[in-house]
Amino acid sequence: MGHEMIIWLASYPRSGNTLLRLILRQCFGLNSFSLYDDVTDIGSNPEVAEVVGHVTHGLDPERFVEQARSEAELYMVKTHEPPLDESPAIYVVRDGRSATVSFYHYLREIASHDVSLRDVILGQTDFLGFKEFRSWSENFEAWDPLRRPNTVFLRFEDLIDLKSETFDRLAQAIGKPASTRNLPDFGKLNQIFPKFFRQGSNRSNIGELQGEDYAVFSLMHGQLMKDLGYSEELPADVPSVLSRHALIALRKQYEGKLKDVQIAKHEMEEIQQREIARLNARLIETGSEISSLHRQLGAATDLMMELTSVSGAGRALSRAVVNTAAEKGGVSGVLKLAAKRLGTRCGP
Repeated sequence: MGHEMIIWLASYPRSGNTLLRLILRQCFGLNSFSLYDDVTDIGSNPEVAEVVGHVTHGLDPERFVEQARSEAELYMVKTHEPPLDESPAIYVVRDGRSATVSFYHYLREIASHDVSLRDVILGQTDFLGFKEFRSWSENFEAWDPLRRPNTVFLRFEDLIDLKSETFDRLAQAIGKPASTRNLPDFGKLNQIFPKFFRQGSNRSNIGELQGEDYAVFSLMHGQLMKDLGYSEELPADVPSVLSRHALIALRKQYEGKLKDVQIAKHEMEEIQQREIARLNARLIETGSEISSLHRQLGAATDLMMELTSVSGAGRALSRAVVNTAAEKGGVSGVLKLAAKRLGTRCGP
């Protein structure tokens, strides 16, 4: 491989990708990026990010890929997606049983997703990624690392053992020899970030895969497990590969129904938002009407008080006229005084 703008560090989740990045940082002095930026796991712990060589880019995946492709410098980029282009890659595979169980724990304990182990086995985790992670064997088949050009194929065990051959293959892939072969102790990494760096043991993960979950796993991934030498033979009760295709078809049908439900939910939310907006507008309009009526009522009250005041003044005037006239001439005097006050004449 020559010096390309991107070298993909590819794998199914929890298959040794972070260990590969740690080796590139500690032994080759190379930092690396993640397509997902990893802000909720490695990126959230500065000490771990330093040890692993994680560099934050702060972009969404599409924008980051565009940037990496436009730069002249080398970008080492972690990905769990199917290939986005034909750029060189280092692909890491791990025993599918162990990787699947480890990914299940990651989703629940770090990403806080309410998923079942069966969901992860079947690859019903596409809500997490840039495009889709799918299942362990589907990820492997998408990359086809044994036949894909410019692709170095490594096993998780190669990264654990770190023999000279592994260092040589990595050096050839990145065009740079290792400066050291010393790595931090896994126990230290486990102390720093125990949820992310769990036991690092295939045996403990594999032991969790039991009963029906193991049968479903064998149905989905048994053939590839056998092809890669992780399982010498398939369980006797595992159906043919046609059943695996039928299972994938059912999964896609389920995902289609789930998408329909999500669309319907989104439409219902939009209807609710429009209705709430309409009711809020009507409430504001009603409030304005009430304010207007309140002002009119106040004006009417003021007018009534004014009329009452005028009426009281009129009655007081009448009493004054009567009293004065009475003093000066009785009823005739009253009439004459009233007529005089009113500007009229009373009698001949």
